[in-house]
Amino acid sequence: WVRTGFADDYHDIPLHSPLFNHLKQIGALRLNGPGCRWAPDLHQEETDLQFDKTAVSAFSGNNLLAWLRQHRCHHLLLAGVSTSLAIESTARQAHDAGFQVTVLHDLCAAPTQEIHQQSLDTLQNLAEITRSQAWMKGWPASPPIVWAGIMHECITAPTFSVILVCYYPL
Repeated sequence: WVRTGFADDYHDIPLHSPLFNHLKQIGALRLNGPGCRWAPDLHQEETDLQFDKTAVSAFSGNNLLAWLRQHRCHHLLLAGVSTSLAIESTARQAHDAGFQVTVLHDLCAAPTQEIHQQSLDTLQNLAEITRSQAWMKGWPASPPIVWAGIMHECITAPTFSVILVCYYPL
């Protein structure tokens, strides 16, 4: 599970970010505030991992990348909101870190369909872009899977999430 959140005094926001400075001005995304609470309908296990991020990428401000490498994960599946921000940024960084990346485009969203499609068009050079049902048909039978991310915020969209699924090597 990955969520965006900041200290109550916002000392950890990217200093020159228009997006995050706007959130600071309106008092959003404090880790102790309601905007960083998990959606009540999400089913979380006590053993589920949780990472807080302090920027757009799921890898920002936490040890998610180190954890994935330590556990020899090699394939990440991404889904969530916003395609043009969190998904695109996470996919780029995962690609550059050597992961196989798959974006489940029907489980992503952006402010408009046009923005969503532009991001997917850009990402096709870095990741496999597929529908969730098509990917599930080819679901490997044996490797264990680790779910490493989804988060919920109450800003402009009902959910703002990054889902990471990683595979251990065979």
